[in-house]
Amino acid sequence: MDAVIEKWEEILQTVKSEYEVTDVPFNTWLKPLKVYEVDGSLITVAVPSEQAAIGVNYISKRYKIPLQVTICVLTGMEECEVRFVLKKDLLEKEEEKKERELLRKEYLASVRMNLRSQLDNIDVKEKDGSIVNLGEKYGIKKRH
Repeated sequence: MDAVIEKWEEILQTVKSEYEVTDVPFNTWLKPLKVYEVDGSLITVAVPSEQAAIGVNYISKRYKIPLQVTICVLTGMEECEVRFVLKKDLLEKEEEKKERELLRKEYLASVRMNLRSQLDNIDVKEKDGSIVNLGEKYGIKKRH
């Protein structure tokens, strides 16, 4: 839902005022948070990697419920689940996804090439009695 992304700053400011979060904790823990993805009612929030030591656990324990309530109130969502993930972990997942996609493309190209080369070994007798090599008809084999 784009409303969460569009209203993110308002959501953070509302949490700050409604839950009486002072400037130091707000600037330390809430302000650096960014919405990474909204998938239905699941909102993935990126936590800066500098906060890795205690950040995700602390933020989750202290601010998860206030954020969920505020998101629902300001966006009209009936319910939502906020999930906090370190930014570096998200970046690693993106790299893994790109690598998987590249490997998939290479694999499919290899399978296609293999299938085309196998067509060279298949001759089919047509209804008119002629013999057709499938490699010549569909593959990469050149006709003599």
